[in-house]
Amino acid sequence: MRSRPPEELLQRVPLWRGAQSLECRALSGGHSNESWLVVADGEAAVLRRDGERVPPPVVDRGRELAVLRSAAAAGLAPEVLFAHPGAGILVTRYLEGDKPGPAQIGKPEVLTEIAALLRRVHALPDPGVTYGLAEAGEVYLAAIRNPALRRRGMELAQELAELPAAPAAERRVCHMDPVAGNLIRTADGLRLLDWEFAVAGDPLFDVAAVIAYHDLGPAAALHLLRAWSGRVSPRRRQRLAELIRAYDALHWLWLAAGGDGLRERERVERRLAAEPLPEPGRGYRRS
Repeated sequence: MRSRPPEELLQRVPLWRGAQSLECRALSGGHSNESWLVVADGEAAVLRRDGERVPPPVVDRGRELAVLRSAAAAGLAPEVLFAHPGAGILVTRYLEGDKPGPAQIGKPEVLTEIAALLRRVHALPDPGVTYGLAEAGEVYLAAIRNPALRRRGMELAQELAELPAAPAAERRVCHMDPVAGNLIRTADGLRLLDWEFAVAGDPLFDVAAVIAYHDLGPAAALHLLRAWSGRVSPRRRQRLAELIRAYDALHWLWLAAGGDGLRERERVERRLAAEPLPEPGRGYRRS
């Protein structure tokens, strides 16, 4: 990754033109995009240049921008300072804070905070442009070239295609990736970064993502579910189990499509091997 963004990229951001001082350093962690911390005359911001790893409809920059602006207005995300989706440019205010480590995520008090954060995310307005888990699976599958991985990917993509969608009345905006690397604890509480996958869907998927990504045990998973929903019905627990497996399937496909993360992909495969296949119709019925 470049330590400094190209000058022509910096010049396309109006708020930095004429800055007396401009310091930049690359930020690590992004798999789809390049990002830099830019400090212009003492004001810190994050500059992102889009990559091309994930095509529409999974990543739609107009949808992302609409959700991000709503989330920022609700105090859930960094403020948008400048955006040019056509040029692949996004500038957001830099949030000061600490990222909770994976070991912290399983603590009851942190899970309670995450549940409250997710409820606020799920109250955001629907951006109107959508995709389903099966569509995302097909997008990732199309990028897998290794024959053996592709065969496994086809099995997982088929599982996603057979998973009933949430009823329209129950769909809410979901972050889709509310994991430790995208959480930051600011002076005002937990906030979420990286909203590029956000879309209206089953809000329980966000809960499933936290559980699956961090390998939470049954007690921690139940605590998060109760903190998020207030009650735990057999139907909801069954749906959560389905969506945990769906998250793992999608995560595996994402990793295989990227051609990297072998150790992480093997970890997810072990999880998938240990999870029972969902029984069709036990969660939501197809309409």
